[in-house]
Amino acid sequence: DLGSSLATAPPLPLARGAELTATTVFGAMWRSSAHLLAALVALALAARVAAEDATPANSTAITDLNVTGACKAEIASLCGTIEVGDGRLARCLRLARSAAKARKDKNPLTPTCSDEFKEFFIKVARHGIDPKDKVKVNPVRGFRESCSKDIADGSCKDQAPNMVMTCLKAHKSDLSDSCREKIFNVQVREAEDMRLDNALALACKEDILPRKTCPVTTPSGAQMACLRANRQALQETCRAGLLKRDQEDAVDIRLNLDVMASCKAELSAHCKNEEFGEARMLVCLWDNMQESHIDGFSETCIQKVGKLTEHGLKDYRLDFRIRTRCAEDIETKCATEKAEVDKMSIAELFGGFDTDNYYTQAGSGKVLRCLKNHTLELAKQTCKTEVYRMIRIEAVQFGTDVKMMAACSDDVAMHCSDKRREQIHLCLRQNLQNLNAECRQHELLQGALESNDVSLKPVIFHSCKQAMDMFCRTVTPGAAQMLQCLQDHSTESGFPMSCKKAVTMDLQASNQDYRMKRGIAAGCKTEIDTHCKDKKIVGQGQVLSCLKEHWDEITAPSCKAELRRFVQQGVENIELSPATATKCKDDITNFCKDVKPGQGRVHQCLLEHQQQLSEVCAKAEFRVQEIQSKDISTNRMTLAKCTSSINKICKDTKPGTGRMWQCLEEKINDQDMADDCRQEVQKFLRLKHSNFFLNPHFSKDCDEDARKLCPKQFAKASFRAFNSRGSLTTCLIDHREQVNNTDCKADLWKKEKERVAENMLDLAMQQACESDVESQCADYKMQGHGMVQKCLHGKVGKLSKPCNDKVEAYLVLASEDMRFQEELTRTCMAPLKQFCPQIQAGRGRWVSCLIDHMHSVEMDPSCRVHLVEEEMWRSRGLEFNPALKAQCQSDLRTLLTEQKCGNPGVQGWKINCLTRHTEELKAPGCLKSVRETMQRQSADVRAKPGMAQACADDSKELCPGIEAGGARLQTCLREKQAKIKNNVCLSMVQEVETVDKGSASLNYNVRKNCYNERQTFCKGIEAGDSRILACLSSHVKDEGFSTGCLQSMNLTSMREALNKHPLQFGMDTLKEYVENHRSFVDKWGVLLLGGTVGFVIIMGFLISYFIIQKRLWNGAYSMVVPRDLES
Repeated sequence: DLGSSLATAPPLPLARGAELTATTVFGAMWRSSAHLLAALVALALAARVAAEDATPANSTAITDLNVTGACKAEIASLCGTIEVGDGRLARCLRLARSAAKARKDKNPLTPTCSDEFKEFFIKVARHGIDPKDKVKVNPVRGFRESCSKDIADGSCKDQAPNMVMTCLKAHKSDLSDSCREKIFNVQVREAEDMRLDNALALACKEDILPRKTCPVTTPSGAQMACLRANRQALQETCRAGLLKRDQEDAVDIRLNLDVMASCKAELSAHCKNEEFGEARMLVCLWDNMQESHIDGFSETCIQKVGKLTEHGLKDYRLDFRIRTRCAEDIETKCATEKAEVDKMSIAELFGGFDTDNYYTQAGSGKVLRCLKNHTLELAKQTCKTEVYRMIRIEAVQFGTDVKMMAACSDDVAMHCSDKRREQIHLCLRQNLQNLNAECRQHELLQGALESNDVSLKPVIFHSCKQAMDMFCRTVTPGAAQMLQCLQDHSTESGFPMSCKKAVTMDLQASNQDYRMKRGIAAGCKTEIDTHCKDKKIVGQGQVLSCLKEHWDEITAPSCKAELRRFVQQGVENIELSPATATKCKDDITNFCKDVKPGQGRVHQCLLEHQQQLSEVCAKAEFRVQEIQSKDISTNRMTLAKCTSSINKICKDTKPGTGRMWQCLEEKINDQDMADDCRQEVQKFLRLKHSNFFLNPHFSKDCDEDARKLCPKQFAKASFRAFNSRGSLTTCLIDHREQVNNTDCKADLWKKEKERVAENMLDLAMQQACESDVESQCADYKMQGHGMVQKCLHGKVGKLSKPCNDKVEAYLVLASEDMRFQEELTRTCMAPLKQFCPQIQAGRGRWVSCLIDHMHSVEMDPSCRVHLVEEEMWRSRGLEFNPALKAQCQSDLRTLLTEQKCGNPGVQGWKINCLTRHTEELKAPGCLKSVRETMQRQSADVRAKPGMAQACADDSKELCPGIEAGGARLQTCLREKQAKIKNNVCLSMVQEVETVDKGSASLNYNVRKNCYNERQTFCKGIEAGDSRILACLSSHVKDEGFSTGCLQSMNLTSMREALNKHPLQFGMDTLKEYVENHRSFVDKWGVLLLGGTVGFVIIMGFLISYFIIQKRLWNGAYSMVVPRDLES
C-alpha cells in the first residue's frame, strides 16, 4: 500500500534551493517500491522548499490572516470577537462562507478576500507540522487537540514537517477516533482545493498552467474532477500523483466532491441507512443503479458512479475494499503478480487510452486477474465477497477488467460493435468459437465465475427479483441454485417476461461452453474426463455435445440432473442448444425462418421437414429426439402437460430409459389421461414409429433379430437421420413369426397394437394413402381422431392398390389379437371371461371363441355388434383368419398345386377351397379349423365369403325383418330358395344346406337344439363323416328325445347317415348298453361271460347239426339274393 509505505520512507537529503522538478520525481516513483518512497519524500521536501521560499520563517502570516489585509472588512463584520492566531480568523471566514452557502445566500467574502484566505491555508499545508513542536496552526478546527498525541507517540513522529500529514493519512487506521475524524476533514479540504495537497499540486503544476488541460482559471473545487476526467491528456507525473490521491479518496465518496455533488439526491433516497467510509456509499449507489425498477437516478449520477467504480478496478490498489480485504490472499496467491505490478511505471501500468477511454494496455490488471483465477480458493470470505463484486461489475461494465479489454478489443470491434456495454459479454460468448484464444480464455473465466451465483449476473438479479419471490422463495442462494431455479421455471405461466428475456439471453451465451455452466463443470467433472477429455481442448461447446452423446453412460445423479437441465433448455428453445442451432442454421433459414424460437416450435418445424433436412442437421435433431425418447422430463412442456396424468396412471413407473413414455403410450386411451397429454403422446408416438432407434427398449431387445431379418432396413435406420421412415419397424412386423427374442416379441406386439390403433403411424401408409384420403375421406378429417382410418377401412376394394394393400395389411394384423382393438377389447372383455375363460390370446382365438357364442342369448348386445363386424371381415379372405391360415398352409398349398381352388378373383376363394375339400385335408389342425369355419357359416350368412353381399337383395325381399344370426336367415332362404333370383346366392344357400344336412356337428340348429340329446345318446362319438348324425338318428324314437331336436333332425339326411355307419352304430349301441349297465356287469361279469361262451358253443353245434341233416333229407336247391336288397 502506497500510503502505509510513506510512514517508513527514509528521509532523502536535499539541500535548500536544489532543483527537483516534478518530472524527475514522478518519472521514477512507480518503478519500484524503494524508488516510490524516495520520490514521494523528495516531492514533499521540494514542496517545503517552495513554501519556505515564499514565506519567511516565523512570519505571523503563517498563524492567521492579516487583519489589515484583503479580508479586513469581513474580519471586522464576521469575526470581530475572534482572537487572532492559530488560523482562527481564517476558519471563521470559512465557516461564514459555508453557512451562507448552506442557506443559499450570497457569498459574504469578496473575491480578493476569498483568494487571500485560500492562500493562507495553502501556506499552512506547505509549511507542514513539526512532530517535535506544538501544532501552531490547525488545518481544521480541533486538529491540535485531537492529533498531537497521535503525532508524538505514533508512526509519524520522525517524519519531516511536510510529510507528517501524508504519514497520518497513510496510518488512519492506527489513529484515535478523534484524530481520524480530523484527518478526514483535512482530506475533504484538499478535495475542495487540490492546492492543499502539496504533492499533487506540484505533480500537476504543468497541467494546471494557463492554456493547459485544467488551467488555474478552473474553479479550485473542480480542478480535481477536471484532472480525473482528462487522465489521458496529463503528464506522467500528474497521472502518478493523481493515482496516489485516488487511493486515498477510495475509502469515502465524500472525498470525491464531483460524484458527491452529482449523486446527493440518490444518496439520500437509496443509501440513507448506510454509513460513510470503507467505500460503502459507492457500492450502495452502484448496486441500486442496477435495479431495473428503481427510478430517480440522474444520468449524471449514473455516469459518475459508473466511471468511478470502473476506475477503482483498474488496479488492485485503487479499490479500497480489495486493497484492504484481500491483502493476505494477494500475498498468498498473487505475490508474483503483485511484485511485477508494484515495479511498473505509470506508462507500464496503464499505457495509452483508446478513443472510448478504455485502457489498451493492461499491465495494471495482473493482480486482479490473479484474484479472479483463484476466486474459489481464496481463504478470506471478505476477500471473496469483494472479488465477486468485481465480477458483478465487469458483467455489466465491459472494460472494467483491463486485461480482458486489451485481449478482446479487436473481437469487440468485429462482433459486438453495436452492443451496449452490458451486452458485450453475452455477445462475445455467443461468438465464442470466433474469438482469439486469449480473449476466449478471459470470457470463459468471467462466464464461469458468473455462473456461481445469480447475484454475479446483475441484469438477471435485478430483473428477476419478482420471479425469485414467486417461484424460488424456498431456494437457498449460492452454488448457482437460484439461477437454476429461474432457468427451470422460466417456461411456466406467470413467469415475468423481463426476467424470462434476461434468463434466455444469458442461457444463449453460457450454453456455448460447459465451463460457463457451474452445474455441469462441477457435477460432471468425472464424466467429462472419462468420455470427453479430448473435447476439452477443442472447446466451442464440444464437451456439452459429447456429454449428450454419452447420455446412456452417465449415471451419476448430480451430472445427469445438470445434463438434463441443459437438454431441457435446448428442447424448448433451439437457440439454447448451440451445437444443434449451428448445425441447423441453414435449414432453419430455409424452412423455419418465420418460426419464433421457444416452446419447442423450431424443433417441431424441423420435424415437419425432416425428409428435407441436411444430413448434419437431421443427425443433430435426431439426437435431440433420441434423448427425449429415453427421458420424458427432458421436455418440460410435455412434462407439464402430462404431470397430472403420470401421477394418476403411471405413478408406480420408474423414470428413465423410456419407461414413462411406454406407460403413457400403453394407457393412451385411459380416461384419466388429460387431453393435452394424450395429444403430446400421440405426436411423439408418431415420431417413434418413424425410426427404430427412437424406441429405447424396442431397439435394444430387437437388435439381433433386426440385424438378421431386416439387414437393409437396419443399416438405414442406424444412420439416425430420419431417413428410414419406420421401414425397420414395418419389416419386423412383416417377419413377426420369425422373431426369436422373447422380449423383442413383446415389444413388437406393442408396436403392432399401436399401428392397428392408428395405421398412419406407418409413414409408408401415410404416403400411399395421401391421395385416397383427399379424394375419398376428406370430410372425415375434422370429425375426430380415428375417423379417417375408419373411412379407409370402409373403402377397402375401392382404394388405390398401394393404399388398399396397406389398409388390408393392418386389418389382417388386427385380426390376430383382439387386444389390438381397444374398443373391441373393452366392450367384449366381460363376455370373454364368461364364454372363453380357458382360451389363450393370440392367433385370433379370443374373437373366434366369442363369434362361436355370438348368437347366445347371454351375449352382450354391444359386444355382438363388434363381433358381427369381425365375422364379416373374416369372410373376406383367409388372411383375416389367423388360426385357419396357420393350420392350413400345407393343405392349401396342395390344393392350389392340384388346381382345385377355382377363381382367385372371388372374395374368400381360399376359404371356399378349404371348406369344399374337407375330405382331402390331411392336417388335423387344419380340418378342425375348417370345420369351425363351416359351423359359423351354418349359423350366419355373413360368415360365408360373399354370401351376405350376394344374398342382400333376396334377403330383403324374401325375408324382411329376419336377422342374419342364429341360422335364421339361412333357414328362411332355404325355405324360399325357389324364389331366389341371384344365382350366386342360390348356389351358396344350397351349398350350406348340403353341409348342414350331412353333419350334426356343423349344423347350427342341430348343435343348438340337440345338445342334451347328444350328451345323453351320443357322448363320446367322434364328430365327422356323419357319425353324430347317424347316432342321433338312431335315437329319434327314444324316450327323452326332444321335439326341438327332432324338428332339426328332420331337416337333415338321417337315413343316409344311418346307412353310412350301420355296423359302427350297432357296436356303439352295445357299448352304450354296457356303459349304462356297468354296475350289473361288475357284479355278475365272470359268470355271465362263462355262461355266454358255453351257451354260444352248444347252440352253434346244434344249429349246424340240424342244417346238415335237413340238406341230406330234402335234397339241394339254389336261392338268388338281389344286389339292391338293402336299397
